[in-house]
Amino acid sequence: MSGTLLEGFAAIMKELLRPVNKNPKFSEKFSAINLKILLVATDMYPAALVHADYGEVKVSSVSQEACKEWKKTGARCLIQCTTNQFLAISMGKLNPAKAWLTRQIKIRGVRNVKKFYDMIVVGMTSKRRESSR
Repeated sequence: MSGTLLEGFAAIMKELLRPVNKNPKFSEKFSAINLKILLVATDMYPAALVHADYGEVKVSSVSQEACKEWKKTGARCLIQCTTNQFLAISMGKLNPAKAWLTRQIKIRGVRNVKKFYDMIVVGMTSKRRESSR
């Protein structure tokens, strides 16, 4: 992941996604994917730009001002909700499709959400294995 020191929500997402870079299944599954997704927590700043870069995940921070024109960040998808909702999605306690349909979360570039959700699932699977050792 990015070597720069992150703060706030971007730091939380970096820690949450850290296990995916250690998971060979992730590298294999996402080796052909280059995708940027902007995650905006409505209750914590700065936002996180998650870059799946051909089998490696990088996270950087994006100012709230830059989020207003989110496509200029290079992101193909924007997901906006509270920090707790992001954590619930990552733990499998909140289905992002259902949350979107019930307007709990905002999504732009819907077609790319499944790829992001798959990245989180791979990361959490890896994390569970590490903690059970």
